[in-house]
Amino acid sequence: MKALSWQSGIHHLAELSGCTLSDPVLFNHQLLGEYIASLVAQCGLTALSHTGYTFDDGGVTTVVALAESHVSIHTWPERAYVTLDVFVCNHSQDNRAHGERLFQMLCDLCKPQDRVVRSIHR
Repeated sequence: MKALSWQSGIHHLAELSGCTLSDPVLFNHQLLGEYIASLVAQCGLTALSHTGYTFDDGGVTTVVALAESHVSIHTWPERAYVTLDVFVCNHSQDNRAHGERLFQMLCDLCKPQDRVVRSIHR
């Protein structure tokens, strides 16, 4: 497989543990999708749509499609645990800094004590 001579984006995968899930938006997929869309706009990116599900135990799964790729978040409040996936790319401009900012804002929302992050430069 030939490596690309350019990189079009950043893909962050995070496992956040010891989270303080105190913000009410973290317990409703609709509210969380809207909140993420507002953060996306603050970061200079474009949210297209969002969908998700709120589980009976208070956990949520939310996915936000971006013109630049996607964001997904899954919460387990009973375990104070969150998984987060932020991928931003664009072939006409470098959006990596926007993706970094969005990723950090979402991590801050969950207030984790510990985080394991894997980053892929694409």
